[in-house]
Amino acid sequence: MSRFLRYWLPVLVWMSMIFYLSSQSRLPVEMPYWVPYVDKLAHAAVFGILGFLFIRAWLEGKLEAVNTRVVAFAVLFTALYGITDEIHQMFVPGRSPAVGDVIADALGAAVFGAVLYKWKKRTREAPAV
Repeated sequence: MSRFLRYWLPVLVWMSMIFYLSSQSRLPVEMPYWVPYVDKLAHAAVFGILGFLFIRAWLEGKLEAVNTRVVAFAVLFTALYGITDEIHQMFVPGRSPAVGDVIADALGAAVFGAVLYKWKKRTREAPAV
């Protein structure tokens, strides 16, 4: 299987899923609005996964090579895609853009990236048994 399909196709599929959901005037699932900031948590989770997939693709699956620069690129990439997602929503009936959503998108990618970085750093530094 080509490297592109193996590593970048999941990124493109996930981005397509985000685009599809953003194209809907109403989401196919009802959000539990009694949970405070549930929409922001959903943005953070969905875009956090996008950030992780970007890191995985950039490093061609070699997650042990993750570093702060790669995480920063993933956060930037995810935030830029989040901005385009919010612009896209300006043209979808019943949807509207929100700066808070872009912030949640970037924070989601940053948290996922930081957790991955710390986890891999810890496993690299663990003493051999």
